Amino acid sequence: MIQEARHDKVADWVYLPPLPSSAAAREEQRRLGDLGVQDLAVVTTGPMRNGLSLGLFAEPGGALRRVAELKALGVTARIEPRYRDLERNFMVVRSATVPDADHSWRSVACE
Repeated sequence: MIQEARHDKVADWVYLPPLPSSAAAREEQRRLGDLGVQDLAVVTTGPMRNGLSLGLFAEPGGALRRVAELKALGVTARIEPRYRDLERNFMVVRSATVPDADHSWRSVACE
């Protein structure tokens, strides 16, 4: 059995850090909306609770463009890479005999 663990970057997250309360976060969301900022949400759980999410960007440069747009409005946003942990297991099967030409071998991915 062979095990493979990977930590793959899947996107860049643009966000504003947590504010002291959910009321303060909602007020900042409203203020940004008044500036014309779209596609934003208040984070409601976890360590970034009361922060503002301003988008996930899979393509290179997307997050930098978003930060530049926000900076032009006087908003200082941050970028954080987002990762996905992937664990795969492989089983290597060896035959004591060589398969005949009528049969072919293929790998099968099990997830």
